[in-house]
Amino acid sequence: MIKIFLSTVFSLALVVSAGAQGTPLQNALDAARDTRQEIRKDVQGAITEKKQEIQNTVKEKRTELQKTITEKRTEATQIIQQKREEFQKNVEAKREEMKTRIETQRAQLKERLAKIKDERKKQIVEKIDGRLQELNQNRVNHFTEVLKKLDATLERIVSRTDKAESAGRDVSSVRTAITDAHSAIEAARSAVIAQTGKTYTMIVSEESKLHEDVSKTREAVYEDLKQVREKTRLAYEAVQKTATTLGQIRGVDEVQSSSTPPATTSTTSTAQ
Repeated sequence: MIKIFLSTVFSLALVVSAGAQGTPLQNALDAARDTRQEIRKDVQGAITEKKQEIQNTVKEKRTELQKTITEKRTEATQIIQQKREEFQKNVEAKREEMKTRIETQRAQLKERLAKIKDERKKQIVEKIDGRLQELNQNRVNHFTEVLKKLDATLERIVSRTDKAESAGRDVSSVRTAITDAHSAIEAARSAVIAQTGKTYTMIVSEESKLHEDVSKTREAVYEDLKQVREKTRLAYEAVQKTATTLGQIRGVDEVQSSSTPPATTSTTSTAQ
């Protein structure tokens, strides 16, 4: 009996001892689990905070970029507008000078034709002289209008380029093309201004050479207009290249769905 009693007491002691050892282990496991949850929350919070910080930084940089683009665009617009006004002013001034010069040259032509006996030939020469002056003026007016349209087209391209850059697109190649187009337009404008102020003196050597004299004057007019036409053509191609370069930017149509035509006039129209 005593042995049975002692055995029972010993067994109970072992059970109590084992239960006492298991409680700290469970507590440790619970503490580890809580620690992991806290660490996970801290990490998630840090990630969220970092994302927000990055978003704020991107937003600030985009705002700064937009501000810079707007400032540069405003400055460029003012310069372009100033050049337009100067061009128009110079053309008008040259036209007035040309009118005065034409009247003087017509009077001088009549004096030179006095030695020609054939009245019919005199009238033909005077008529051709008037037509050449009129042709020059009409073509200059045509080229002036073409350049106005090219300038307006280029302005729309610049506007689309600004929007694309604000949206994060790389438009460096378009900017280069825009600069080249502006230079080409300015070169064509200079040619138009110079041509606007030109008048042509009909040479009258002698009656037997009237046809030859008239042909020389006509060829001089055509050659000068050809040079202006070439400058205008180069301006047209430069603007067209700018539009093409913009269209090659990846995703540019996503920024603005409406497309800008390369030019409002055709190469044929500028060359006529």
